[in-house]
Amino acid sequence: MKNGKTIRFVWRESLCLLLLVLVFSLLGANAFADSQFTVDRAGVLTGFKGTDRDIVIPDNVRVIGPGVFAGKQGITSVTIPDGVTKIDTKAFYGCTGLRWVDLPESLTEIGYQAFYNNDALYEISLPGSLRTIGEGAFSDCGALTELVIPDSVHTIDKTAFSSCSRLCEVTLGRGVRKLGNGAFTRCISLTDISLNDGLEEIGANAFSYSPIIELDIPDSVRKMDVSAVNSNNTSDVLRTSLKKLHWPASIPTVPISQFNGFRALETVVLPEGVTEIKGSAFQGCESLSSLSLPQSLFSIGYQAFRDCKSLRDISLPGQLRELGELAFSDCDALTTVYIPDRVREIGDRAFMYCDRLQSVTVTSGVQKIGISAFSGCPALDDVVLSEGLKAIEANAFTYTALRELRIPDSVTRMESSAINSNKVDDPLRNTLKKVWWPTGLPKVTDKQFYGMMALDKVVLPEGVTAIGAGAFGECPSLRVVEFPSTLTEIQARAYYHCENLTAVTFPNRLRTIGDNAFYDCDRLIAVVFPDSVTTLGSAVFSCCDRLATVSFGSGLKAIGTSAFDSCTNLETVNFRHGLESVASNAFTNCPITELLFPDSVTTLSATAFSTKRNNDIMRTTLRKVHWPSGVNTIPDSQFLDFAALEEIEIPRGVVTVGPNAFTRCRCLTELVLPDGLRNIGAKAFSQCTGLRTLSLPATATNINLNAFEGCDSLNIIYR
Repeated sequence: MKNGKTIRFVWRESLCLLLLVLVFSLLGANAFADSQFTVDRAGVLTGFKGTDRDIVIPDNVRVIGPGVFAGKQGITSVTIPDGVTKIDTKAFYGCTGLRWVDLPESLTEIGYQAFYNNDALYEISLPGSLRTIGEGAFSDCGALTELVIPDSVHTIDKTAFSSCSRLCEVTLGRGVRKLGNGAFTRCISLTDISLNDGLEEIGANAFSYSPIIELDIPDSVRKMDVSAVNSNNTSDVLRTSLKKLHWPASIPTVPISQFNGFRALETVVLPEGVTEIKGSAFQGCESLSSLSLPQSLFSIGYQAFRDCKSLRDISLPGQLRELGELAFSDCDALTTVYIPDRVREIGDRAFMYCDRLQSVTVTSGVQKIGISAFSGCPALDDVVLSEGLKAIEANAFTYTALRELRIPDSVTRMESSAINSNKVDDPLRNTLKKVWWPTGLPKVTDKQFYGMMALDKVVLPEGVTAIGAGAFGECPSLRVVEFPSTLTEIQARAYYHCENLTAVTFPNRLRTIGDNAFYDCDRLIAVVFPDSVTTLGSAVFSCCDRLATVSFGSGLKAIGTSAFDSCTNLETVNFRHGLESVASNAFTNCPITELLFPDSVTTLSATAFSTKRNNDIMRTTLRKVHWPSGVNTIPDSQFLDFAALEEIEIPRGVVTVGPNAFTRCRCLTELVLPDGLRNIGAKAFSQCTGLRTLSLPATATNINLNAFEGCDSLNIIYR
C-alpha cells in the first residue's frame, strides 16, 4: 500500500510538471513576465512593477494607461503589440533613457505628454493608423532628428513636438488638418518642414523659435494665428532664419505685424486671393528683394513694407485702392514706382527716405499725395503727375532731386511746403529748374519756391490771379518772368532778391505790388507799370542796382515807403496824373535827373527823395523838379545841398517854402514863385550863389530876413 501511494504521488507530481512545461512552451517567457504588469479586464495597462530595461507589453493590452512607466529612467526600449489603440496621458513621461519604441499599426491616439522629456528617443516611426497626437506628446524629446507624420493623423495638438532640440526635418501627411498652439515651437534645429495640402488650421506659436528656412503654407489653410510664425520676440531665431515664404490664397489678409522684423526673409509670394496687407506686416524685412503682389490686392496698410531695405522692384497691382502711411518708407533699394489708377490717396510718408528711388509715376486716379509722401528721396529726379490729382500735402517732394515738375491743372490744394521745406540743406533747392503751375490754383502759395537756387523757368497759366508772399524770393537763377493776363496781385517779397531777373512784363489787370516784392533784383533794367496798378508797397523795387527807367501808369495812387530806395542807376522816372501819395524814402539815393510830380499828388513825404544824407546820390544828379500843386508846402530842407538842381517849377497852390528848402542849390539860376505864395522860411534860398533872377508875387508877405542870405547876385522882380 505504501508503495502504491508513493507511485500515485510521483505520478501526480510528474503530471503537474508536464503541464507546467506544456504551458511554458505554449505561452513562452512572457507568461512569467506578465506578473510585472497590471492589466484590467478592459485591457488597460494600469501598472508596471518590473525593472527590465527592454520592455515588451503583453498582448492582451489595448490601452497603455496614464503614467504607467512615468519616470522609469532605466527603460531603453519598448515593444508595443498590435492591438494597442491608445497610449494615454504621461504613459512614458520622463523616461530619459528610452531610445527606441515600436508602435503597432493598431495605434490611433497618443495622449497628453505621453513621451514627454524622453531625451534619448532618437527615432520614432508613427504608424499609419494614428489619428491624434496629443498635447506635449513628444515635447522635449531632444534626440529626435527626423519626423514623418502619417496621412492618417488629423490633429497634432499643442506643443506636441515643442523643444525637440535636434529635430531638423518634418514632413506632414496629407490627412493633417490642424497644428495646435506651439506644435513645433523651440525646435532650435528645425530648418525644413513640409506642410501638407489639406492642412486647415495653424495655432499660435506653432513654429516660433524654430529656424525654418522656407515656409510654403498650403492654400487649404483657412485659419492661422498671427503668432504662428512670429512670437514678436526679438530673440526668436525664426526671425533670422526664414528666407522664403509662400502665403496661402485661402487667407485673404496678411495680419498686422505678421512678419515684422524677419530680417532674413528674401522672397515672398502672395497668390491671387490675397486682398489686404495689414500694418507692419513685412516691416523691417531688410533682406526682402523679391516680392510678388497679386492682382486681387486692394490694400497695403500702415508701415506694411517699411525698412525693407533690399526691395528693388515692386509692381503694384491694378486693383490696389489703398496705399497706407509709411507703406514703403525707408526702402533704400527701390528705384521705380508706378501708382495704379485705382489708388485714390498716397498715404503720408508712404515712400519717405527711399534713398535710391529715381522715378515715380502717379496715374489719373490718384487724388491726393499725402504729407511727406516722397520726402527724403535724394535720388528722385523724375516725377510724372497726372490730371485728376487734387491735393499735394506738406513736404510731399522735399529733400528730393527733382529737375522739373508739371503740376496738373486739376490740383486745387497744395501746401506751401509741398516742394519747399525752406531748409538750406534741402537738395531740391539746388536741382529744381522748371515748374508748370496749375490753373486749379489761382494763387501761387506763400513761399512756395522761396530759396530755390536752380529755378530758372516758371510757367504761370491763365487763371492765376495772385503770387503769394515770398513765392519766388531768393531764386537767383530766375531770369525772365511771364505773368498771365489774369494776374491782379503780387504780394510782399514775391521776387525778393532774384538777383538775375532781367525783365518783367506786368499784365493789364495787375492792381497791387506788395512790400519788397522785387527788392534787390540787381539785373532789372526797366519797369513799366500798366494803368491798372494802383498801389506799390514799401521797398517794392528797393536796391535794384541796375534799374534805369521806371514808367508809372495812370491808375497808380500811392508809392510806398522806400519803394525805389537805393536804385543806384535809376535816372528816369515817368509819373502819370492820378498819383496821390509818395511815401518817405521812395526815391532816396537814386541818380534821378528829373522829378516831374503830377499835380494830382496831395501827399509828398519830406523824405520822399531826400534823406538829408550827404552821400545821397540824388543830391548830385537831380536837375529839374516840378512840384505838385496839391502839396502846398515845400518842407524844411527839402532840397538842401542839391548841388545839381537847375530848374524847379513851383505851381500855383504852394503857399509856403520852408526853412533851408533850397539852401546851397548853387546851380539854380532863376526862379518864379507862384501867385498865392505867402511864406518863405529862414535861409530858404541861402547860399544859392548861382541864383540871378527871382520873380516874387505880391502875396509873399511873410519872408524871413535871411531867406536869401548869400545870394549876392540875386535880382528880385516884384510883381
